[in-house]
Amino acid sequence: MTAIVTPVDKPSAELIQRMVGDMKIRHMSPATIKCYSRHLTKFAQFLAKPLNEATTEDIRLFQLHLIESRKLAWSSFNQAVCSLRFFYRITLPHVSDRNLSKT
Repeated sequence: MTAIVTPVDKPSAELIQRMVGDMKIRHMSPATIKCYSRHLTKFAQFLAKPLNEATTEDIRLFQLHLIESRKLAWSSFNQAVCSLRFFYRITLPHVSDRNLSKT
């Protein structure tokens, strides 16, 4: 069964770019920035709603999807979890809804 890939909405794309900037400020490696951005984009596609509207249950379901459907190796799964942790602990708390474009 092939997963349906949905486009990332504009507010989520802006949040991903914001996270990239936050990672650059912290001198994270280009490889880590690319990896975390890719995982967050995959989560946004899975979510099919803006990243700032995700619930803890959405994150849990994504983690199950990575393990059960995508059969990710532990290291890849861990990277995905770390990218979500960085986004929801560092990037999103410093962004207000009025800073996001409305689609």
